[in-house]
Amino acid sequence: MDKVLGVKKLLEERLVNVYSCSPSVSQKETPMTGFDIHRALKQGNPSLLREILGKEEAYLEAPDNLGFTPLMYCAQRNLQDMMEVLLDWSADPNTQDSTGKTALMFAAFKGNIECMETLLDCGSDVNITDQNGLTALHMAVDGEQPRAIRLLVKSGAKLEAKEVGMKWTPLLRCAGLKNNGNVEVAHELVRLGAEIDAADEDGKTALHNAILNGHHDLCDFLIKHGASLELTTRTNHNAVELAESFGNRVSLNLFEIIRDLL
Repeated sequence: MDKVLGVKKLLEERLVNVYSCSPSVSQKETPMTGFDIHRALKQGNPSLLREILGKEEAYLEAPDNLGFTPLMYCAQRNLQDMMEVLLDWSADPNTQDSTGKTALMFAAFKGNIECMETLLDCGSDVNITDQNGLTALHMAVDGEQPRAIRLLVKSGAKLEAKEVGMKWTPLLRCAGLKNNGNVEVAHELVRLGAEIDAADEDGKTALHNAILNGHHDLCDFLIKHGASLELTTRTNHNAVELAESFGNRVSLNLFEIIRDLL
């Protein structure tokens, strides 16, 4: 009987040891994890975040299930107060996700100016590129964020930075994306000094791309601000010839604009 009781006691002790070591059991001594940091962010609780970061081995660059670090999460959701806490604890503003994007890029796309300012003040690289060669300025163009564009250029963003594929500058990207063509964005870029006649991989300028994508208002803006009508693409078509070949509303209005300028 004593032998049976002894074996039972030994098994109970082993079970206690197993459960006490289980990662699913929360213990005060257990180092805080990336999951805990993201939980605090989602709760919008700066105090809880500070408490977690005060624990040893808190990992500030831990990605969530979408691959976003805590700083990236804050940048997308405009959580500037939480971002400041993370940066105070030395989170890296230049950490890149699996596609090469940084927190600044996400903030620029969303137009979250306060977060952008905070990141830039803490050393975020304004000209770092993702795996497609996109910079924060390209991202601000994609998000149609004129204020973000202004802040980035003021902070040293390169207006003529070219992405990998079509070699689009930010202005070319504005004209080249079918779902963009934002005149306010183009105006900000040109006002800040963007080269209006820069050409992409196919020799197309912003005006050529705007014509091909049916961005009538952008065509109007570019022509009135000096875009060349004579430059040709690699297939030797100038702006007038492209407009004529498409025979649409853009073409008709383009010819009207040209007649007014002649």
